[in-house]
Amino acid sequence: MTLFNDLPYELQENIASFLTQYDLCQCIRVCQTWRALFHPYLWKNVRILWSSADSHRERTLTQIKTHGHLIHSLQLNCKVSLFAFNEICPELFFPFLTSLEVSGPFYRSGYEEFVEIIKRGSPGGWRKLVFSIDAFLDYSFDFHQDFFDAVIQHGASTLEILRLEGRCNTYSTDIHRLLCAAPRLKELRFTKSCTTYRGGFLSALELANSSEDWVCSGLEVFVCQIGGIQRPDFAEHFDDLPERLPIYCHVTLQESIDLQRKVYARLARLTKLRELILGYDDITVDNYASGPDDKEYTRQTDCLAMTVESGLDLLKGLKELRFVGLEDMAVWVEGEEEQSWFLEHWPNAEILSTPFFVDLYRERW
Repeated sequence: MTLFNDLPYELQENIASFLTQYDLCQCIRVCQTWRALFHPYLWKNVRILWSSADSHRERTLTQIKTHGHLIHSLQLNCKVSLFAFNEICPELFFPFLTSLEVSGPFYRSGYEEFVEIIKRGSPGGWRKLVFSIDAFLDYSFDFHQDFFDAVIQHGASTLEILRLEGRCNTYSTDIHRLLCAAPRLKELRFTKSCTTYRGGFLSALELANSSEDWVCSGLEVFVCQIGGIQRPDFAEHFDDLPERLPIYCHVTLQESIDLQRKVYARLARLTKLRELILGYDDITVDNYASGPDDKEYTRQTDCLAMTVESGLDLLKGLKELRFVGLEDMAVWVEGEEEQSWFLEHWPNAEILSTPFFVDLYRERW
């Protein structure tokens, strides 16, 4: 029988990487040799609850200062302001930290606090960044240019996953800059919790007018609203246009189609996409709404039409697609031509949309 200590050190390390936190805690108690081997793996992936209790904070701070140089992945749940973490730990630096997930209500925090914590990661760059804002708050966070500057500066060549979830707002120019600067990006996800906050947003006009190419050709998950498209095609679907339905008369149908085709052309280069979510499938009704039917007032009407006529055929190269989210979007995907197109080009993809969009609006008005 071969003893564990007789195994080559590389195999011992490989075994240690598969153990749970509980197992690692047991192993470091066996002997000094095992402690030296397993202790770094015990602190490799850490979850911290940053609460308002002073005694708890002090114990946590002591542990972080002692073992922070071993942390590769950090999940930080802030029950108080993120400013408190940055203020108490101003000198704290994590030389191997490449994955950061921060969640909480972040009371009295600002986006500057998110920028500050991004600067504390590994000099080698970030691989994963997740910021989740509590969905039950009555305010939102704007992730400004400084935030994306920090993300690009500290992770442009290494970043694989970026998620901004909950009540957060981002700006088209910043998202576009990131897509043009992060070649290893595999997942870009902007989700929101209610209709008041737009979450991630890309301007179709900005995409059409920009000469910069997206460099993230390996992107597998894209969750972001694309808007700002004038849609005169609404007139074709209504005998009598509802007054509250936005109608754009400043461009012709062909001009609208030309703009949409430029957006489709951008998306068509992302041939590794498995998920393409342009709508929002988990929006709760705002406090100002009178009932669930008020969700109809907030549908995206400046989005891609997702029809063969508007240029959908440009996306036929996305053979890896498994999920397409078009909920809460003014799309005409129920047509026979579109359904046939989906069956031919995306046979393995689930297409999720809001059916009978026209009928819903007819009932509403």
